[in-house]
Amino acid sequence: MGYTKGRKFTDEELLTEAKKYKTKRELKALDNSLLSIARRRGIPTSKLFEHMVDVPFSIPQLMCKLILETILQEKCLYDTRQIIKPYELDIYFPTYKLAFEYCGDYWHHQPDAVKRDKIKKEKCREENITLIVLNMRSRRWEEDVKQQIIEHLKTINTIVNKNIVANDVLNINCKDIYKNLPAIIDLDHLKKKINECNNLKEFSSKFKREYRYLINSGQLHLLDSLRSKIRYPNEINKIIEMCLPISCYNDFIQNHNGLYLKCIKLNILKEATKHMKRHNKKYAYHTNEQLLIEIPCNIENTNQLKKTNLSLYNEILKRRLFSETGLAKPRKWTSKIDKSVEYFNENIVPLIERGLTVNQISNQSLLPFSYNIIQDFVKTFASVQLLQKLKQNKSNSYRNKKKG
Repeated sequence: MGYTKGRKFTDEELLTEAKKYKTKRELKALDNSLLSIARRRGIPTSKLFEHMVDVPFSIPQLMCKLILETILQEKCLYDTRQIIKPYELDIYFPTYKLAFEYCGDYWHHQPDAVKRDKIKKEKCREENITLIVLNMRSRRWEEDVKQQIIEHLKTINTIVNKNIVANDVLNINCKDIYKNLPAIIDLDHLKKKINECNNLKEFSSKFKREYRYLINSGQLHLLDSLRSKIRYPNEINKIIEMCLPISCYNDFIQNHNGLYLKCIKLNILKEATKHMKRHNKKYAYHTNEQLLIEIPCNIENTNQLKKTNLSLYNEILKRRLFSETGLAKPRKWTSKIDKSVEYFNENIVPLIERGLTVNQISNQSLLPFSYNIIQDFVKTFASVQLLQKLKQNKSNSYRNKKKG
C-alpha cells in the first residue's frame, strides 16, 4: 500500500519481514517497530503472527522452579494442567503434594484471573494440596523470589521434613534458568559467533540482532568471555606483527589496550613498540638551549609553533620558556568593541550587500567578532531594506548548498 517514514515497506514486504521471526516474543524483542507499522496501517496482527509458535515463559517462575528444585532435590511438574483439571499449577511437587503459584502485578489482578485463582485454591484444598502463592513485589525478580521463598521456609520444612535455611536459598545461582528458555536463537550457533569476535564492541556491531536478543532475554552473561577484550595468541612473533601497523605509542595504549596488556604479559613491550613514535618523550632529554634551537626559523608566534610541532610546544610550555623564545603571543582581539553606526555602515553593510550571511561573515573571520556580536549589530542598526537583503542572502545560500 504505502510507505512508512524511515522504513520503506509495502504491506507484502512487511509480512515477509515478519516471517524472519519464529515467535511473537522474538519479534517484539528484536523488531517491535515492525509491529507498530502494522498497527498504524491496520494490518491484523493475526496475519503477522500466523506462521509463529507462541512460546510464553515467565522468568520469575523459572527462577522459582530452579530454587525449589535445588533445595528440595527433586524435579517438579511445570505449568501442568493434569492435577486440578482444567486449571494450571505453575510448579507442583507430587511427592509432597506441594504447589507454588507466582502471581504477576498485572495479569493476576484482572477480575477473571482473581475468580480463577479462588477456584484453584478450593480445588487444591479438595485434593489436599498445599498451595503457596508468591506475589510479585518488585522487578528485582531474583531478590524478590528468594525473599518470599525464605518467608515460607517454615511451611516448606514442615511438609518436606527437611531443615532448609535462608542461606541455602540465597546461595543458588539463578543464571542457570536461561538453559530452560525456548530456543528463539540457536545458542550453539550463537556461541560460535561469539568465539569469532575479539571483544564486546566487535560482537555488538557485527551481530546486532543477536546482541539485542541477549539483552532482551537477560543472557548477557554469555558474553562474559569478551569483556576482558584480550583474545590474542601467545606466539611472540604474531603479537609483534600485530603491533607493526600502529605508529604512535599513545594511540597504542589508548586504542589497543588489550594488545598493550598482552605485550606486558609476554614481557615484549619494548621490542613490540620500538618502531612507534613517542611524542611526549621526544624532547624530554634536551637541554633548554637545545630546545630553543629546535624552533624553526619561519615560526613567528606561539600558535604557529603549536600547529606545526605540538610536542615541542608542550615541552616549552612545561618548562615555561616562552619568554626566552622571542616568539610573539597570538593576536587577540580587543575586548572593547566599537558598536557605532559608522563602524556598522563601513564594515558590515558592504559584506551583506556582497551577498554574505551573518554566519558566513563570522565563519570566514572577515571581522574580528563572533556570530552573536555581528548579529547584535544587525539587530541594532540594520534598516528594513538591509534585513530583506539578509533574508535573500540566506535563501540563496540555502539553494547553493542544495545544488552542491
